[in-house]
Amino acid sequence: MSASSPRPPVPARRAGLSRRRRAGFLVAALLLSLTLAFAAGELVLRAIFAGGGRQIMGAPGGEFEYTYRDAAIESRAPATSGAKRPDRIRLALLGDSITYGVGVREWQDAYPARLLRNLNADGERYELDAFAYPGKNIDGHVRTMRAISETHDPDLVLYQWYVNDLEIGVQHQPVRRWWQRWHGHEHLRRASFLYFFLDDRLSRALPGEGPGYQAHLVATYGPNTEGWARFRHQFHRWALDATRGSRRALVWLYPQVPVSGTPVLAPIHEAMRDLGSTATTLPCPAALWTRSDGTWEDGHEAGLQRVWRWTGDGETALVSPEIPLAPGRYDVRLRLRLDDPAGDAYRVRTIVNGEERRPFEWPLDYMRPEGRWWTQHLPLEIGGTAEARVRWEIVLPRGAVFSLADLRVPLRYPKLTVMDLTSDLTGFDTHVSLFDAHPNARAHEVIARRLAGWVREARPAPAVSAGAHGNPLH
Repeated sequence: MSASSPRPPVPARRAGLSRRRRAGFLVAALLLSLTLAFAAGELVLRAIFAGGGRQIMGAPGGEFEYTYRDAAIESRAPATSGAKRPDRIRLALLGDSITYGVGVREWQDAYPARLLRNLNADGERYELDAFAYPGKNIDGHVRTMRAISETHDPDLVLYQWYVNDLEIGVQHQPVRRWWQRWHGHEHLRRASFLYFFLDDRLSRALPGEGPGYQAHLVATYGPNTEGWARFRHQFHRWALDATRGSRRALVWLYPQVPVSGTPVLAPIHEAMRDLGSTATTLPCPAALWTRSDGTWEDGHEAGLQRVWRWTGDGETALVSPEIPLAPGRYDVRLRLRLDDPAGDAYRVRTIVNGEERRPFEWPLDYMRPEGRWWTQHLPLEIGGTAEARVRWEIVLPRGAVFSLADLRVPLRYPKLTVMDLTSDLTGFDTHVSLFDAHPNARAHEVIARRLAGWVREARPAPAVSAGAHGNPLH
């Protein structure tokens, strides 16, 4: 065959086979490259995060290892024993996972132990108990405070507050991304450092479907919401118990850090700081009231307001939640509106410890013109030295259409201080690890130092008589 002779054509079958082989080779090479890259990433991350979850909070590869003051009961804070000695000042610390020291390996590095060392460094004799566990909310703090006020007799009460304390009943559900919904997701998170790392970084960088945690809190528990009102009633119960026998009580606010610009949770923190002012108000919006038995027709709902029509026989009542109140004089205010008159008058009954006080009664002519909001003053005086249980009932005639906004009780807590630690915990990394936002040992040191300053200032405060706690405005 001469050099210029044409080459015989390649059979079509061999050409197709050659293309398939090249494609298969490329796919195999790509898979091998990805496998090697993932393997290298896995090895690098295991080297960087040596010890895994046992030593790095939130990392995969085991459960974080703690030290305990008493391993039998998993206690991670100092504790008192026996009756209180007259030469000791006793502190009670309440909190959640922050006070428990989640993510801080050595229990001596968490702020309760640091606080006690700080206070006793100059020879002063303090002792403390910490009542904390991860996930504890305001209802848990109320139960704890009621118990320890009778059994531990603390001189000073320090309550560590965090935004999750607001959650009563409605818990936020974490937003799951599309790749987190397959059945092997949780297994890979526990088994692979690389998968865990990528999942953590992508979850923080990419927006989820639906509101995030902070947006959920503001929408559900922000000021002027039903959730905030329910929290305030629980907090009021806590504040009465915390200030009844102690010299002083402190609520200190742990922020969402790091802080940049105007924090999403700023309205909630501002509302919490207001609780330590000289005058505050306990809201009781219509959304918290209940209706006695009978036939009702519901109207529209505007925010926390409610519109009702009573169509049963005779009279009926709207009933407020029962509120514990300390002895004193109160100028309670009720805001309502008559939309469609019926009968001759409406009444408001005040029930104190199960006994009815003289009712307030207003003719319907007083409420005209219809559709106008009215604020009614309901003066209340509670004598003696013990707190009372109070509720209010609005008595409606049959056929009345009636709108209720809220009832407000003016209060002050003279022995209560609210302290925001946002400024103290900005400017440095407070997180225990790349994967967990709990405060690290340095943040606990800052917290202990700030709390020790407050304790030393509060110590010389004179004792207040038992009848003066939680007094209303006069």
